[in-house]
Amino acid sequence: MRNVVKHAYADTVDVTLTKGLPGVVLEIIDDGVGMTDEVVDGASEPGHFGLRLLSDLAAEHHATLSVATAEGRVTSWRVEIPT
Repeated sequence: MRNVVKHAYADTVDVTLTKGLPGVVLEIIDDGVGMTDEVVDGASEPGHFGLRLLSDLAAEHHATLSVATAEGRVTSWRVEIPT
């Protein structure tokens, strides 16, 4: 959680792991500063790939990654892993 505090300046982070049909869901929600579209897309710094790399990694394992964020808003990460 150190990275969430370091990068998101979050005071609170909720982590939930649930198992059910059709699989396992990991959800992480923080009350930090959010991310701009440039950060999400990897355009904020040369050589960065944004969330595309994480989405590709999830897809390789038949999982899905979704991120809901905006600058100055809560960030929510959700990974759904089929069983």
